[in-house]
Amino acid sequence: MNSRTVRLICLTLVLLMVTGALGSAGSALTKPAALVTASAASPDNSQLDEATQMAVAWGRSDVGVPLAGPGQWAELSAPVVDAPEGATVIGVQVKYGLTMAQAEDVEIRLGSEGSEAKPILYQGTVTKDLLEALSDIEAFAGAPVNGNWSLLVQTGSGAQGMIDYLTVRITYEAVGPTLQDQTSGTKGQPIHLRLPSRPSAPLASDTEGDGAAQYLRDAGAGTPPVPGDDIKPPEGAPGGAPDPRLTGWETIKYESFEGAFPNDLWTVLDTSNDGYERYWDDDDYLPYAGSWAAWPANGGANGLDPQYYYYPNNMYSWMIYGPFDLSDAHAADTEFYLWREIEVSYDWVAFAVSADGTNFSGVSWDGVAGWEYHDIAYNDLVGDSSVWVAWVFSSDGSVYDDGPWVDNIAIWKNTPYCGPFASNEGASRVDIPDDGTWLDVPIHGEQAADDEVLAQVNVKYLIDHPAPSDLEIQLSKEGTDISAVLWDHGQPALGSEWG
Repeated sequence: MNSRTVRLICLTLVLLMVTGALGSAGSALTKPAALVTASAASPDNSQLDEATQMAVAWGRSDVGVPLAGPGQWAELSAPVVDAPEGATVIGVQVKYGLTMAQAEDVEIRLGSEGSEAKPILYQGTVTKDLLEALSDIEAFAGAPVNGNWSLLVQTGSGAQGMIDYLTVRITYEAVGPTLQDQTSGTKGQPIHLRLPSRPSAPLASDTEGDGAAQYLRDAGAGTPPVPGDDIKPPEGAPGGAPDPRLTGWETIKYESFEGAFPNDLWTVLDTSNDGYERYWDDDDYLPYAGSWAAWPANGGANGLDPQYYYYPNNMYSWMIYGPFDLSDAHAADTEFYLWREIEVSYDWVAFAVSADGTNFSGVSWDGVAGWEYHDIAYNDLVGDSSVWVAWVFSSDGSVYDDGPWVDNIAIWKNTPYCGPFASNEGASRVDIPDDGTWLDVPIHGEQAADDEVLAQVNVKYLIDHPAPSDLEIQLSKEGTDISAVLWDHGQPALGSEWG
């Protein structure tokens, strides 16, 4: 039996005396009224639509490879490393770029180290440049997702040219618990990510050194889209949230980007290998509320101003908060607003969570959407003392746009408040033994006057257990031989009256 999910979460006792009520139970576990209530249950993949049952992984390489001699194959490899071990391919999409010095007959194939298949992607004459995006490649179905994926190019006469870049997008069946977006906004696709180490390539000395001019907006300064005014930002800022004892919900972090950023436990990183440093930072070009929001290419030595530039190619930008403590939590989620104009399929933005700061699981989005509110639960991590959340943006070797914007982040945890007559042990999540022995949880509270007589007992408890029919629950009082059965192996039982 998994002791992590078998817990006495909360125990509250209300005693009614002859002289009146001695105490009252805590309020129901609800979020502040301005926020969508988060479910305390674990995400249920069966409730997800078919599209979100498919997880997605990417591999890309933007390091150009020259074409080989006559009849020889040139190869550009893109490693895929983030899918869970044992994940197998359902579908493959590929995008690649080829530059030729002159017209030439070429044959282009796609290969994977986990498969013998090498389907032909293109066969014909290339006059100068070739940019192709292909979908529904079925030859690799059932092959391992992780491993090196390769673009193979052969020319007839060995003409000069380059394979400029390769991006593969692979779908596979979602494995394990999936984060649950509890709002009506666009549902993301499940994704697994591994935080890579920062490449040691030298940084450019100035913004223009990497050809940033290609990302300039056509008309120079851009006109920011107008945020929608039909929805309001969450009111979870420090000082604005209700007493957590009354709701059970406590704000771990509220980030509006109106002050200095990064602050507190934020970390921003560029893990791309293009030799330039660009990562998330706050900017005043397109806020949801207030004056500032986060954009993934604004920070770093080569950061760009989104008023004048689109996001660049070959980005891998991380914005991470943590670690924070969920060891005493019963539920946890993060709320934020997201706006995006991103190339479909090959560029993406993701929200992800981690228990070790390196391996993340989350959901990703691409395409176009105005400001959307997201409330994402990750209750499988409650009980962990170190948890991280991250927003990640990745772009490949071609096509750029306005990108993603993130604003008004609220990180929450739910810690049940059990009221004045409560078990300290219960509030701390006590493991229930599975060997047939009793778990004795003392209930502490204020003492009644000596002349008061007990008239009625009300008890409230919350237990997280996968097999309630295995449990028997009793309530007893020190100094008496009375024991009331509250739950008898799956059936509620009538308690005794004490007087």
